[in-house]
Amino acid sequence: MKYEDWKKLTHEESEEDSILYMTKAIKHDEVSRPAHYNRSGIEAIKAIEASMSEVEFLGYLKGNILKYLWRYGYKDNPKKDIAKARWYLDLLYDQIVDLDQEELSNKLKNL
Repeated sequence: MKYEDWKKLTHEESEEDSILYMTKAIKHDEVSRPAHYNRSGIEAIKAIEASMSEVEFLGYLKGNILKYLWRYGYKDNPKKDIAKARWYLDLLYDQIVDLDQEELSNKLKNL
């Protein structure tokens, strides 16, 4: 499941449903939901986002996109790294899609 679908779930469904989604009862996949990134029902990406300002989190996403694109040709599974870069790009897009152009430009100047 893409992050944007998870995000819709957490905003439109009950808290109980979002907790269910974040538990091990939901199938993990190696790109968007690795089991080792979930502790006590909290996804690492959500903990990271909560620890940063909005602009810091945009920079974090950008850094991860660049990391996976930079290394994909040097690892054993380049498709997996491309998929990870795409997952972070989708997440970055979700973070900025609803901002107006001026607001977005101002935020991006601070990256």
